[in-house]
Amino acid sequence: MRFLVIGGTGRSGTTVMRRTLVRLPTTFSIDDELRVVSDHGGLVDLFNCLTRGYTHFGASVAYDEVKTLIRESLVDQPTHRWLQARLIRKVFGRVLSPARYSLLRSRMTRRAFDHLVQRLDDTLGVESYRGTWIGGAPYQLRGTINIVPPVRDEDAARIGSKVTEMILEGLGYAPGGAERWVIDDSPYSVLRWREYLRYFPGSKFLLVVRDPLDTTSSYTHQVWAPEDPDQSLKILCHFYEALDCEAFARHASSFVLRFEDIVSGEPEVVQGLSRWLECAPDQLRDILRQTMSVTQAHLGRGRHDRRRSDVPASFIAHMSALGIHLDVAR
Repeated sequence: MRFLVIGGTGRSGTTVMRRTLVRLPTTFSIDDELRVVSDHGGLVDLFNCLTRGYTHFGASVAYDEVKTLIRESLVDQPTHRWLQARLIRKVFGRVLSPARYSLLRSRMTRRAFDHLVQRLDDTLGVESYRGTWIGGAPYQLRGTINIVPPVRDEDAARIGSKVTEMILEGLGYAPGGAERWVIDDSPYSVLRWREYLRYFPGSKFLLVVRDPLDTTSSYTHQVWAPEDPDQSLKILCHFYEALDCEAFARHASSFVLRFEDIVSGEPEVVQGLSRWLECAPDQLRDILRQTMSVTQAHLGRGRHDRRRSDVPASFIAHMSALGIHLDVAR
């Protein structure tokens, strides 16, 4: 199991890039942010609790949090009905009519979730090595995790690949054959790039960087964003501080992409991205031409009207560490 993590600050173009790259035959996406991996209480936190951050009860608590996150992100969200329909079809082997689906969606989705959790318990239950026993005994009502020593990183990676593939299989992922990149475009997932490499070796990380003033201008239309543009700029700076820009830019698994360059179709950028993604340049160019035409039409709507001097010096330093020159007159 290998991930293609598309990250960046909010409103930086990560969703546009996911909708673009999912059209490559070598990729797979659930058409939404894959929260069950990197969100708090996700698989990465579980594997941390199994390995370097192991405590006697911490792993079982982390396992319960993973199941809660799966339920919250896939089952309890009414906006994710198409994801729920995939899960129902995988579990029950049939497609419901719209009327019948509307009537039975909640009940069947919860039954599908129970089936998925049971498979999760069974998958972890067969893992036994180095005095480690994972899973629930028949007399227990729920799965628990009992570990003598902490699990090695490579064992956590093996379990992680198996469990993640099982979860994604219920959402349309077809294992077998040539391995495909699983796209995760949760913007802040890229901040955990070291942990992805530890538990999902071979993953790659695409960092999408957008003009900071355009980004903060786009923030003003979001209910979750601060109204003060200066506060929005501080959010951007905190993001890049947490990323560790110098180390990220040096790593072979990373690729830093200016959103404006990919929208305008800069030939050198498209060539470099296709080489990094191991796909044909003409194929990527054709996909970009089809998907970016709509993006170009909407891009100008969020243009900023602020001065370049408003960009903090710390942000400029982060961009320099990533190899991006930001034209700012100070």
